[in-house]
Amino acid sequence: MSRYFAVDTGSPNVNPLQARMIGYGGDEFISDTSTKVGPYSHIYVTADAVISEIKIDGVSCLSESGYSGKTLPQGYLICAGADQKIDHIKLTSGSVEGFRFYV
Repeated sequence: MSRYFAVDTGSPNVNPLQARMIGYGGDEFISDTSTKVGPYSHIYVTADAVISEIKIDGVSCLSESGYSGKTLPQGYLICAGADQKIDHIKLTSGSVEGFRFYV
């Protein structure tokens, strides 16, 4: 079963929150240790991961969020705030999938 599907982005039945939740802007699989630049609305951990850098709207939230030095388990979901975006992420290990904002 494919996880990709066609959606009419001009539909009056799709509001901005729904667009963010389903990743209208696509997604990106991240499994290396280079810094990736979003914007992402959600980060989904696909294999246990350690994050060394994460910024929301340009502000580091690694320590504040409690992610510093922690292994996030597979299935963990990181969400940006309502009008915010995850704009940088860097892994030490593991893999994640970044879902992009639709703008």
